[in-house]
Amino acid sequence: MKIPILGSLARKVLVSSFARNIGILLSNRVPLITTLVIVEKIVDHSIFGEEIKNAVEKIKEGEKLSSSFGGSVILPQMVLGMIAAGEVSDRVPEMMNKLADIYDSEVDTAIKTMTQSMEPLMIVVMGLLIGTIMASIMVPMYNLTQQLQNI
Repeated sequence: MKIPILGSLARKVLVSSFARNIGILLSNRVPLITTLVIVEKIVDHSIFGEEIKNAVEKIKEGEKLSSSFGGSVILPQMVLGMIAAGEVSDRVPEMMNKLADIYDSEVDTAIKTMTQSMEPLMIVVMGLLIGTIMASIMVPMYNLTQQLQNI
């Protein structure tokens, strides 16, 4: 998560997966605590898994979903705000699906940007590779021609 470009992308993928899974489970009337336990098992990130476990405990004590993730290292404030808005309007599943859509589009945009910025680098690398292959073929031929002229 601390790698400059890939960390941001990994966080977006994690938040998207988290929101999508919660949205789907809550839409199908799975209880919130059961949903979070399932999502905690789906999420393959130790820190976020611990945050989800802590949130489950806080929810059991009576806190709302948005406030139970208050000190989250993974979830941005925008996500917590949208969850809170979903709680107020009693539309958490729809809000989580909307969050997942937002983060999916951000992931797509980030991947497109990364691949577009890597294209010039790949062209240079391919040029160097082709130049090296040409040099490895031409230098021995040039040396052979020089030796034949000296005979």
